[in-house]
Amino acid sequence: MRRMALTLTLMTAAGASAQPAPSPGPAPSFAYVRKTTPDKGHAILVQTTTVKEMVPYVERVFLNGVARDVTKYKTVLRFVEVDTIYDLAASRVITPDGKQLAIDEVWKRLQKNTVVAISGNFETPSAAFLRSLNAETLVAIPALPKLEPQPK
Repeated sequence: MRRMALTLTLMTAAGASAQPAPSPGPAPSFAYVRKTTPDKGHAILVQTTTVKEMVPYVERVFLNGVARDVTKYKTVLRFVEVDTIYDLAASRVITPDGKQLAIDEVWKRLQKNTVVAISGNFETPSAAFLRSLNAETLVAIPALPKLEPQPK
């Protein structure tokens, strides 16, 4: 009986230690600076997103020996640039080595067309991702969105 209990305990412990590590969260995305407004604390960052569109095309088919034009649709991927306003005064901006920058330094370094990495989950990206960045790249960690109360 003791052997069975010991075996069961060892099997359970081995299974518990073999659990996968938690996911580091969504990967940060990249954007570039279109414009900054330091007096308001805002930066307009441009991100590229993929949009699926259904595009019609005409195909000639033969039905019972008669040629007919049939309209069909196909999915086409299009890349669209989207402007997003970030409140950097309420956010954190860090360097790839993890040091937080003062807001005055952020405005000096954020020039037009500067590439910025944006955290995908409002937390500091993983150390592996930060190590892969250029030393001059800034990482924006946006503040959590403010939820407006529902009207009664």
